[in-house]
Amino acid sequence: MFKTEKPLLGIIGIFCGIWAYIWGWMNSGKHGLQKIMLIWTGCIILYIIGAIMSGNFSASAHIGTSP
Repeated sequence: MFKTEKPLLGIIGIFCGIWAYIWGWMNSGKHGLQKIMLIWTGCIILYIIGAIMSGNFSASAHIGTSP
């Protein structure tokens, strides 16, 4: 983002990962980012699957229960 957009958008991307993710997919064809975006998406999907399988997907499910 710093090379192709305004510096402010790059700074927002550092602090807001979802913004960088959406921007990456929206501009993946223009900047040749398809491979890295597929890897990033795969990691997010694997994280969600792992969190569901380990039972740590929702912290709110543990509120009010005793250990």
